[in-house]
Amino acid sequence: MQTTAPHSSPQNGIAERLNLTIANWGCSMRIAAKLPKFLWPQAFAYANFIKNRTFTQALPGFITPYERFNGSKPDVSPLVEWGSDMWVLNQSGSNSKLDARSTLRKFVGVDMGGKAWLYWSPSQRSILASRNVKFPPCAPIAAEDNEAPHIDTPVEGEATPETPKPKVEPKSEPTTPTKPSQTTAPAPIPAKPTSPPPPLPLALSRPRQNLPPVKYDLLHKHGTTVLPGSKANTSGPLASNKSDEANLAEAHKILESVIAEDATYDVVFEVGPAYMEVVLAAMGVDKDDRPTFADAMKGPEQEFWREATSAEISQLWATNTFKLAILPKGMKAIKCGWVLNKKRNADGVVIQYKGRLVAKGYSQVKGVDYELTFAPVLRLDAFCLLCALAAILDLDLHQMDVIGAFLNGTLAKEIYMEQPPGFQDGTDRVLRLIKTIYGLKQSARVWNKRLHEALLSLGYTRLYADSCVYMRHRKDKLSILAFHVDDLAVFTTKGDAAHVKGELAALFDMHDLGELKHFLGFRVTRDRLKRKLSISQDAYIKDIVKRAGLESANPQTTPMLAKLALSRHEGPAPADDNYLTYIGMLMYASLGTRPDICYATQYLAQFSNCYGNEHLTAVKRVFRYLKGTADRCITYDGLTANGEVKEIGYVDANWGLDIIDRRLVSGLVFMVAGGAVAWSSKKQATVSLSSMEAEYMGIAYGVRHALWLRTILEELGFERKLATPIFTDSLSAIALSRDSQFHGRSKHIDIRHHFIREHVENEEIVTPHIAGTENLADGLTKPLAVTEFKFIFSHVMNASFA
Repeated sequence: MQTTAPHSSPQNGIAERLNLTIANWGCSMRIAAKLPKFLWPQAFAYANFIKNRTFTQALPGFITPYERFNGSKPDVSPLVEWGSDMWVLNQSGSNSKLDARSTLRKFVGVDMGGKAWLYWSPSQRSILASRNVKFPPCAPIAAEDNEAPHIDTPVEGEATPETPKPKVEPKSEPTTPTKPSQTTAPAPIPAKPTSPPPPLPLALSRPRQNLPPVKYDLLHKHGTTVLPGSKANTSGPLASNKSDEANLAEAHKILESVIAEDATYDVVFEVGPAYMEVVLAAMGVDKDDRPTFADAMKGPEQEFWREATSAEISQLWATNTFKLAILPKGMKAIKCGWVLNKKRNADGVVIQYKGRLVAKGYSQVKGVDYELTFAPVLRLDAFCLLCALAAILDLDLHQMDVIGAFLNGTLAKEIYMEQPPGFQDGTDRVLRLIKTIYGLKQSARVWNKRLHEALLSLGYTRLYADSCVYMRHRKDKLSILAFHVDDLAVFTTKGDAAHVKGELAALFDMHDLGELKHFLGFRVTRDRLKRKLSISQDAYIKDIVKRAGLESANPQTTPMLAKLALSRHEGPAPADDNYLTYIGMLMYASLGTRPDICYATQYLAQFSNCYGNEHLTAVKRVFRYLKGTADRCITYDGLTANGEVKEIGYVDANWGLDIIDRRLVSGLVFMVAGGAVAWSSKKQATVSLSSMEAEYMGIAYGVRHALWLRTILEELGFERKLATPIFTDSLSAIALSRDSQFHGRSKHIDIRHHFIREHVENEEIVTPHIAGTENLADGLTKPLAVTEFKFIFSHVMNASFA
């Protein structure tokens, strides 16, 4: 058995010619049927299905590959034109007697694991299987150009969904098609060889690659290398010396055109022959920034991923995270896997390949393997407030990253784990975990406790308002640390950053990332001379616009149409079932640095289980708005604050505008240093009976946020001598917040809202009046026209909305 030389695909000419044939057939069928590109796996699988049942002169007796492999002639009754129309019996059980008994669908293949037909369902965005089908006589492959096709083809500029794994309908007993059979798969195309890595405690197994397999002894920590040309276990036929370079180039060109636009979709439909996997691996298709371990080790960046995983294993041994052991009787070893990730900077450029060994903690049993699991994370509004303080006080901003943060905690429970994929020694030994590792349910909590104890030893105090923020005052020097798991933002008095970072580096193994530029997906830019600091999510926004397939769409001036009122959709689900994904992508932007889409996201999220095409249009308008405003940011101006840390709040409410349940939406925004540090748009749980009650509930909602801001500022050492102003445009609500007036109209209001008066009486909160057109919370309660929208949010974000 031999393998081909690197970059010498003509040596494997037979397999390459087969790849070209399948690609030609599959692409031709898909294009003729006018079906979406993301159905190419089904087309290629059916092309192979046909080829296995086609006579070939290469076999003695002019027989088919199926007959040669199985010893019997194939049943050709399942052979139907791919992409043709087919009527599928409705078996959902929810149809009434007056509904249609069947639905017109598109044939995309036969079920490889049973006797059934596969069809594409646009409404469910799924590949389904059924035996109860009927093909119209002489069914055309596709409709004529002047007829509407029976499927929802993707709109140009929009993304297509992932092709799901076929789901078989219940109580289906297929009878017609015969079970397809597969021929022996050809050997994989070898990748570029690399030199073996330095000796590590574990062995990197590299199946189906011609990279030198390195075998290490786990116990003695030494290894041997099998050089290229030595015997190795491979599968498939011997490499052929025949070459067909022109055909190979054409095959690659076809595959690139098919795969390039859909490379972000995981192909979960299993294409029968293994050579499709070989072709994709040989072309080095990089699906995304988080490949699986198997994909990474056979892709074009395998050297980087190999180095990253090897470094992770070396670090785990160096920190005494685990040791080899025999699994005791009665104990179970949990599984583990690799989480690979490309770390990018604010411009989206890859700066690091990270490989993290993760335990599959879902198999842990509470009370046996772990007890408590909660661990806090940094609040986004706390980070915004710290940025505003940095602009006012001219603080130094730096960033650090704890290397292997979870490896700093010691386990209290006895836990065993299997040897990691790609690093097994071939024995039945397991790893006894000594320290916490990523993936264990208690790891985050143990690390947070270890971090807390370490920072206390340096004289830091943890804030009650945010458990991930620590501060320390020493004479005239202030240092604030904001942790998000293992990412650390350092805020210090000017010139003290190096000392603070040195103290931290002495406690943990740290990466010093220099000045704060990119944190939690935020880009941080600064003009220190003008005392201005801006935060944005431009890279993230550009990414989600691209993922939504709208990078070529026309931008919009507002995220929502003014006076837009949607209702619940009760009809069939639209073809595009990515609505929840769209809302999820918008949510992080609206919570991070984009209060201008906060109301739109909140409003559209309530239709997550009852959306139609009109809702999809509305949510895509938000993406088109973001496309044109991706670089928009919140700017904090330290000079305008005159060195004073002062918070100013605005609250508003829309009464009776929701046509669904008439519940009000409360909006609030708090400003520090000219920019928003906290904002919210929330639908209340009760119906208010008057505009006064609605605005009063809105003030109560704002007071809760104001008290949190006052608490965190006081903990940071900024004494709150003056009351926090919360502006509202309701005179009656202001009067009610000060005195128990309007008894007839307010006696039914829940007592929890009346806590406003206590804080007003204590002179902690004051509720001044502001005109409705100048209330900055107005845009968080309803959609605005272009002029009003630009006026409101240019002040909220302290940015130009020209």
